[in-house]
Amino acid sequence: MSDTFSALKSSAFVRAPRALIGSCVAFVSGRRKRPRTPGIRPDEAPAAPAPSEQQPTPVVDIPRPELALSRDWLAPEGDVARGTAARLLDADELPESVWLEKHGTSPSYVYKLHESKRRRHMVALLGHRQRVWGFNDKLAGYELAASLGLQVPHIHHRSITIDQLVWEDLPDRFVIKPHKGSNSRAIFLLVRQDAESYRDLMTGARKTVDEIISDYGAFLEEGKISAELTVEELLEPRPELASIVDIPDDLKIYCFYDQPTVVMQRRTFGDPVRSNWRFRIWTSDWRDLGPVKYADRNDPTLPPPSGGDDVLEAAAILGRRLALPFVRLDFYDTARGAVFGEVSPHPGPPELWDPQTDELLGRAWELAEARLLADRIFLSEPLPSPDAPAGPVPDPAPLPPRPDRTQTRGSHRDGAGRAGGDLPGADGLDR
Repeated sequence: MSDTFSALKSSAFVRAPRALIGSCVAFVSGRRKRPRTPGIRPDEAPAAPAPSEQQPTPVVDIPRPELALSRDWLAPEGDVARGTAARLLDADELPESVWLEKHGTSPSYVYKLHESKRRRHMVALLGHRQRVWGFNDKLAGYELAASLGLQVPHIHHRSITIDQLVWEDLPDRFVIKPHKGSNSRAIFLLVRQDAESYRDLMTGARKTVDEIISDYGAFLEEGKISAELTVEELLEPRPELASIVDIPDDLKIYCFYDQPTVVMQRRTFGDPVRSNWRFRIWTSDWRDLGPVKYADRNDPTLPPPSGGDDVLEAAAILGRRLALPFVRLDFYDTARGAVFGEVSPHPGPPELWDPQTDELLGRAWELAEARLLADRIFLSEPLPSPDAPAGPVPDPAPLPPRPDRTQTRGSHRDGAGRAGGDLPGADGLDR
């Protein structure tokens, strides 16, 4: 590494000619200071108004595979008012020159995710937080979803510690979930076997009460979960899958503002070995994106959820209510339909996608940021005291009516004749 930096320091690319440096110094030192307006500090000066008649210089579009966000299921014909004066905008209305800035880098979901993580810490130092963090707590997320008319699991204990549980009073099937945690840590899906033991559907193992308490305590000592936990209903899979799986499929919706863009379907089979889990990645109109993530575990035989459109509509409502550029919203495909799981502002690692899909999701993120700016939505709120409830959430604007999905929309096709996807470039992905 030191050799690399030494080479860079001595390279002509980095080493500026002395004559150029001298010219710059002479230019700066010779500049006349701009007179200040009396009574106005520089940091109080009004912003310069944007030119009203200046038109952008035309840019020649560069042909490349179509990379467009298709959100026709939320957008009726014509423009739709959004918040103030912003209209519903599709990324496919933008020229490719928007995304191909000279000397710039391509949009990237992974970069935006890590940028968001950094921003969270900086905003906290300034005494604020994004509203979504008030609902990262699972119970607060349930309350938000229920207030919007969405299904949530039945709660047996809202807030309790593992040592306070009276096990004999619990039903034969239930879930233990810490209020705060990630990557399925300390989540137990328990089915009673006898008075002293349970089968954990997360691992397939049979465990005694003492073993469950010990396992939970180990995660707690590592600081990876909260002491407070919830005991809730253990959801059952759809009847047609009951003979195949004990646990409903997870549906992880990648939602950009109010636009669900990608659905990651996960089936664990109750197997603790993650390499045995299976995934299928869908567009928002349930077209298979292929092995763009977890390529070694992609399973094109997984059927789409029976209530998939209801899941997407629920995600759109939640996304509009949370009002931030990106959030992952988790649902379950159950015997009683789509049931809300949790809000995940920063999904746990590994969040790695194939390069083109990473760019496509990055575009969706940047477009959502632009729409939020146009809607004049402020993304943060003052940090509450530790005991305060989650902060206020803006009332959602009414969603536009969904068009008839039976109507065929014009789609792009790649050289192999594959239909274009709901993501920008879903039709041009390398498989």
